[in-house]
Amino acid sequence: MRVAYSGVNPSDAKARAGSRPGVTKPAYDRIIPHSDGSGVIEAVGEGVAPDRVGERVWIWNGQWQRPFGTAAEFIALPAAQAVTLTESVSLQ
Repeated sequence: MRVAYSGVNPSDAKARAGSRPGVTKPAYDRIIPHSDGSGVIEAVGEGVAPDRVGERVWIWNGQWQRPFGTAAEFIALPAAQAVTLTESVSLQ
């Protein structure tokens, strides 16, 4: 997905502050932060309907248990974490 907007989730702030339960240090040497965001699907993987390409979506848990979050130009996630946005809902 091409990220249009990246949002800071409370879990992002807690992780950076060191106050997330069970997390004493970052799990990866390099992290692109942020869990939530919106954008447009540009490509899909195996098992995902190709008609999702071009779909406007909201995504969640982008950086949960992976090093690359939504503060990037692109992100790859499981299809279930890309929720369709109707045209009446802004990407913001």
